[in-house]
Amino acid sequence: MAVVEFRNEQGVLEYHINDILSSEGFDNLLDFFTSIECGCLLEIKQGPGTKLALIEFGVVKIQLVFSDQIGNYYYAIDYEGNRKAKELARALEKRIEVHN
Repeated sequence: MAVVEFRNEQGVLEYHINDILSSEGFDNLLDFFTSIECGCLLEIKQGPGTKLALIEFGVVKIQLVFSDQIGNYYYAIDYEGNRKAKELARALEKRIEVHN
């Protein structure tokens, strides 16, 4: 499975993308998320070994994260976004299957 659901210490559901671990992969994920269902990039930040992108899907906000220690993952900003986060995981799984 390319996308793994994980609950962090704060109880937030994170979706880790095991097949896409690089910083360049983050850029590809950002392109994918903003190309489907009118995903709108609200904010992007970059620091040493880290990239963050806040993406909005209607009223739902998703945080996409690259960490050189962990790789790429994303999570919904609030509980109401968990359904959208799971939908994105399914869409991403299909996309990865097609390209492998």
